[in-house]
Amino acid sequence: ARAAIPGVAITTDVIVGFPGESEDEFQQSLEFVRQMNFAGGHVFTYSARPGTGAARMSGHVDHALRKSRNAEMRAVFEASAHAYQNQFVGQELPVLWESASPLGLDSWTISGLTDNYLRVTAQAPRKLWNVITPVELVGNNGQDLVGVIR
Repeated sequence: ARAAIPGVAITTDVIVGFPGESEDEFQQSLEFVRQMNFAGGHVFTYSARPGTGAARMSGHVDHALRKSRNAEMRAVFEASAHAYQNQFVGQELPVLWESASPLGLDSWTISGLTDNYLRVTAQAPRKLWNVITPVELVGNNGQDLVGVIR
């Protein structure tokens, strides 16, 4: 997919702490997520649901260990998401503005998404909402890309 569509955002969802998950299996999952360099992902901590087959399985992972594994997996996703975002710094991409908050009389903080699902924030002299504008991506604030409207 990456060869066919440069810049494609590939994400996934992962469940940690499923009954029977060994430490070795969890480490293999972590390594797989590292190698895939996902653009992002969601991590879910397994929790038993009454009446399901998994709830009846043996080998339930301790709750504290499930939470710990969740935090560790989220850290790997955050690092790969940050690396994915940073490859676009210095580029100009179209952004669809989804929200705007006033900063003052003539200034707005706006937030939107690129077509490859990168969250971008910028400042604008007017409220932009449901509008697509070209944006130069100039940095990363640790959560979102920071843009300058062109």
